[in-house]
Amino acid sequence: MSARWRSLSATDKSKYEKHAQDDKDRFNRESEARNAVVMAEQEAKRNIMRGTVVDGERRGAAAAASSMYSANAASRAANERAPRVLTAAEIKEKDAVKAEKKRIVDTDNAKLEELKAARNKQAKQRLDYLMSQVSGWEGRARTSRSKR
Repeated sequence: MSARWRSLSATDKSKYEKHAQDDKDRFNRESEARNAVVMAEQEAKRNIMRGTVVDGERRGAAAAASSMYSANAASRAANERAPRVLTAAEIKEKDAVKAEKKRIVDTDNAKLEELKAARNKQAKQRLDYLMSQVSGWEGRARTSRSKR
């Protein structure tokens, strides 16, 4: 590609260089226009936050911030979609799914309680067994000492 570019004559290159210059000028014009809009928006926000005169009244920073917030909230609300309205069949299906989920959760909770009860029973039996072993050992130790 670069070899083909080098092999072009100056008149052939000038056509492409003119297109490149036109494109560069267009880009710079569009960038300046966009930058001017952004700078104007930033300056307007700064003026509002500084408490400058807006619509003939002087506003403080807190009032300005609240008006900016309400303006942003209004624009967000305008962009939000309306909530979807469900048909009776969809509502019924949704309720059935909720009921099934609740049934599954209740069943799992019941199984968990049974498991906890069984583990508590095992732990109590194990503790009773261990305590009986300790009591028996203490008793034997006392009797053997008392005989000496």
